[in-house]
Amino acid sequence: MTRSFFLFWALFAAGLSLHAQNSCNGVWGQFLVNQTFGQGTATDTWYGPLSAYAPGASTSTTFVGAAGPVGGVLSDGFSGLAKLPSASGQGNWVSTPDHTGNTNGLMFLINAPSTAATVFFEYVMDNLCPNTTLKLSVWILNANDPSLITNPIYQYPNMTLKAVDGVTNAVLGTAESGDVAADEAWHQYSIVFNNGTSTSIKLQLVNNSVGSGWGNDLAIDDITVQPCVPESHILPKLDETVCQNTVIDFDANVINSPYNPAEYQWQYTSDNGVTWQNQGPPSAGTHYSFNTTGLAPGTYMVRFMTGPQGLTGNYNCVAVSDTSIIEVAEFPHTTIDASVCAGVAYEFYGRYLGVSGSYDTLIKSGPADICGTLYTLNLTVKPLPFVDIAGDRSRDLCMGDTLQLAVGNPDAGATYQWLNERIPIEGETGSVYKIIAGGNYRVAGLLDGCADTSLRVKVTEREVPEAAIRYDAISLCTYDTLVFEAVPQAAGSYYNWEPAKAFRLLGGEEGISVQGTFKESQKVYLTVYSPYGCHAVDSVLALVHPCCQALVPTAFSPNGDGLNDYFNPALKPGQLLLTLKVFDRYGKLVYDNDNIQKGWNGSYRNGTAANAGTYMYMMSYTCDDKKVYELRGDLTLLR
Repeated sequence: MTRSFFLFWALFAAGLSLHAQNSCNGVWGQFLVNQTFGQGTATDTWYGPLSAYAPGASTSTTFVGAAGPVGGVLSDGFSGLAKLPSASGQGNWVSTPDHTGNTNGLMFLINAPSTAATVFFEYVMDNLCPNTTLKLSVWILNANDPSLITNPIYQYPNMTLKAVDGVTNAVLGTAESGDVAADEAWHQYSIVFNNGTSTSIKLQLVNNSVGSGWGNDLAIDDITVQPCVPESHILPKLDETVCQNTVIDFDANVINSPYNPAEYQWQYTSDNGVTWQNQGPPSAGTHYSFNTTGLAPGTYMVRFMTGPQGLTGNYNCVAVSDTSIIEVAEFPHTTIDASVCAGVAYEFYGRYLGVSGSYDTLIKSGPADICGTLYTLNLTVKPLPFVDIAGDRSRDLCMGDTLQLAVGNPDAGATYQWLNERIPIEGETGSVYKIIAGGNYRVAGLLDGCADTSLRVKVTEREVPEAAIRYDAISLCTYDTLVFEAVPQAAGSYYNWEPAKAFRLLGGEEGISVQGTFKESQKVYLTVYSPYGCHAVDSVLALVHPCCQALVPTAFSPNGDGLNDYFNPALKPGQLLLTLKVFDRYGKLVYDNDNIQKGWNGSYRNGTAANAGTYMYMMSYTCDDKKVYELRGDLTLLR
C-alpha cells in the first residue's frame, strides 16, 4: 500500500495537540509563512517542481513532479502535488479536497516510508527577528479510507512537528501529532517556540510511524507561521468620510509591548492595501496627524507598525495595527436610490424628475457648513406594464361564438386582471381572455409595483344570419345548367357558393342567385355572411345524371359557304368522340378519323370530291358513365 502525506499550514490553530513550553502574551500577528501549495488546473493530475509551488520547501521522499508516478501509482517513499488523495492510484485513498478551499487547490501527498525519524517535509525560513515567539501550524489529512483501520497491522500517520535552528540544528521546539484519525477530515497541529538568537529556522515534520508499512499515508496543506506580537490599536478607530483640507489626529496604543525602546512607523494606502506609503521616518512618537490637504478624493487606510528600534523595516519583526478607513471627498456625499413609475415625477430638492439617470445637488446646512453635502439621486423610472389589447378598439361578436382578447406584448413577470364595465372578471388574470358576450372590456396590469389600465375595447353582439337554399331538386343531364337561390337576408349580406369550380363558368360563386354545371351529383354549400362577419351554412344535393344519346346530323353541304361544310356529330358536354368512319353506297371507306375535330369535308381520301347522294357512317364515343357507345346511320351529301 502507498502512503500520501498532505501538509497544510492554516490561518489559526484549532484542535491542537502539542507539547511546547512557550506561550504568547500578546496576539498572533501577520502570517510570515502562508504556504498553500497553490492551485492546479481542471485537467492535470500531478504538478511540479516543488520549488515552483512551494519555494523554500523540500522533502526527503522522491518527488514525482508533473509527470506523475511511474505506472500511475504513488509507491512507498514517493510524494507529489495533486488535487485529491485518490490521484495516488492506490484505489483506497479518500477524495477529500484541499483544505485551503481554492478551486483546483493542491495538497502535498506523501506515501511515507516506515522509517523512524525520517524528515517528510522541511521548510526553511530566513530573515527572522531574534528572540521571537512563533507559532507553526499545519493541517494534516489521513489519506486512507476509514475501512482500512480494521486491519490489525494498520499504521496511523504519526509525526513530530519540529523547529530547528537553521545554523546549529539545535531543536527549538517540538510537538507530537499522535495518531491522525482516519475520518476523511483535516486536522490542525501546532507548535509554539522561541527562536532565541536564530534568524534562520527549519520547520520539519518527522515520521514516528514504524511497523508493517500498511497505512501511514498522508496529505498536508496550509502551512502558517505567525509571530507573537503586542496587541496594537489605532486610536481613534474610524470608518468615515471627511472633506478635503481636513486633519485627523491618531495615536498608537500598544498593549504589553516587548519592544524597549520601541519605534513606530505610520503608513497609509490609497489602493486598498496593495501598497503602503511610509509617513516620514520611524520614530519613538506615538502620535500622527493625517492631513488630507492635497490628497485626491478616494478611500485611504491608515495604520502603524511597531517594533524594536531600528528594525521596523523588517516585516518579520513588527506588529501591525488595525486600520482606520478615511473616505476623502471634496464634500460629504449622500446617495439616494429611488424609483418611480413612468408618468410619475420624483421631487428632488425642488426639481421634479421623470427620466432615469443620476442627478446631483449640493446642499449646505448653514453658514458654518463649509463643505456642504453632495446629494446624488440614482433615479430609476420603472416602465408601466404593457396593457394594450391587440386589434381594433371596436369588435363584433357573433351570437354563440367566442372572441379572444389578448395583451399584444405581455411583460414577463406582470400580472393582469380583465374587466367588463370596469368590474373585475373573476378568475380572468391571464394575458388572454375569451369572451362570450358583448360589453366594454379593459385589462389592468401590475409590474414591479407599477399599474396601468388599457383603453376600452367595445364588443357588440351580432345576430347570426339564416342560410337557406331554394333549388328545384330535379335530376338533369350532366353539364346542364342548374339554378340555386338563397333566401334573402339583411342588406349588406354576402353569399358564397361551393364548389366554386361548378359556378365560375356561369357568373361566379358569389351572389344571392347562381348558376352551375356539374359532372356528377354532389353537395352544394351556401355560406351567408352578415355585414358584421357572422355566418351560417346550408347545403343541398345537386342532382345530375349522364345523358348519353348523341345528336348526329342527317345531311350536310360541303360547298365552301361556311355553313354545314363538314359532317360531324353534335356531342354534348361529357361526350367524347372516339372514331368516325364514312362509307359510300358501294361500301368504300371515304373517311376514317382523318380530321376528327372538324369531321368529313365531303371528299374521298385522295382529295376527289364525293358525289351528292346517300352515305353510311359508323361512330363510337364515350359518355360521363364511362361506357363506349356505337352508332350507325345514313347521311345525305348535298351539292
